Amino acid sequence: TARAHAWSPTNITIVTCLCSREKVVIVACTESGMADRPSSSSRTPAPSWTELNDLSSSSLGGEVIFSTDDWFAAAEMLLNTEEPQWREGFTEQGKWMDGWETRRKRIPGHDWCIIKLGLPGKVCGIELDTSFFTGNFAPRASVQAIWYDEPPVLEERPGGAGKAASKAQFAAAEELRSDKWETIVEMSALGAGYKDTCKTYLVVEDQGPFTHIRLNIFPDGGVARLRAYGVAVPSLPDSEYSLLDLVSANS
Repeated sequence: TARAHAWSPTNITIVTCLCSREKVVIVACTESGMADRPSSSSRTPAPSWTELNDLSSSSLGGEVIFSTDDWFAAAEMLLNTEEPQWREGFTEQGKWMDGWETRRKRIPGHDWCIIKLGLPGKVCGIELDTSFFTGNFAPRASVQAIWYDEPPVLEERPGGAGKAASKAQFAAAEELRSDKWETIVEMSALGAGYKDTCKTYLVVEDQGPFTHIRLNIFPDGGVARLRAYGVAVPSLPDSEYSLLDLVSANS
């Protein structure tokens, strides 16, 4: 099914939505033309907790271990350390997009993915970025989390776009009962991927620690990046005589 990937509203009333306790911060304003790369001068001011480590970063070992759908763009892009990019061109599935993008839901339910944190730890806040996803952004999202002493075993992901979870992958993922994990971010509205609305910051009250998170998008659509900011649980050596890198993010 075709999607509207870029559109140009010309008469949008300035809307500011600041929910209580900074749980959701979305600031909207009039836009003209296609969504451009967000600039630091136009973004919603970032909370102080964004200065902490991104525990989900792929550079630290963060990994998507399950996704319901990767048709337009694979969920792995959520954890890319680089800022989202706009690129002209098309893939076999449609417009090239830098992030995770699923198909329109034709059945009950919503799309979701499970992410293994690169650094297990206490999550202070979640940042969801919809850059360049304008008419096709995920309108709402929530986040759940859990601590595993031993990593769960799931079916291997083939990777890449143009795919959806197989019956075997779904069966293995459902055994984790991730829909029952602790909800650390209630269902919240996301902004469109324009420079003034692309960033949504979500405060986490029950901070864990956690090893895995589940991102739910309602019902479908695109998210460019996910950042889980927090403090890593120290990984101490087995022996008191072992050397420890005191400036490592793992410490």
